[in-house]
Amino acid sequence: MAVEFIQEDLFVGKQILIDSDRLVFNGRNDSIFSSDKLMLFKTNGEFHINTNKDTFINTPKIYIGPVIDGESPNVPAVRGDNLEQLLKDLIGSLKTWLKIQYPQTSGLQGPNPGICR
Repeated sequence: MAVEFIQEDLFVGKQILIDSDRLVFNGRNDSIFSSDKLMLFKTNGEFHINTNKDTFINTPKIYIGPVIDGESPNVPAVRGDNLEQLLKDLIGSLKTWLKIQYPQTSGLQGPNPGICR
């Protein structure tokens, strides 16, 4: 983690602590939560983000998984479009390789021709 989180009950300095059974913040037009170094949402239960429109997460890297011994997870999330294109290219290359390695000759065939289409 780039910034070490200080447990809320150990922090000393200027702060506001609100302890309640329920907190509701409602902005009629929009709401902004901002921090210069670290923003943490923490729960012992489930965490939901609900929207009727698109959701955008703008960051150079996203890590999904637990932080173990203070180290960030070492398995970054993949970018779906990039992974899809990479897999299409790989499958295309394999198909080409199979066609070269096992050409359809008179009566001889390589692997199941259904895979090479």
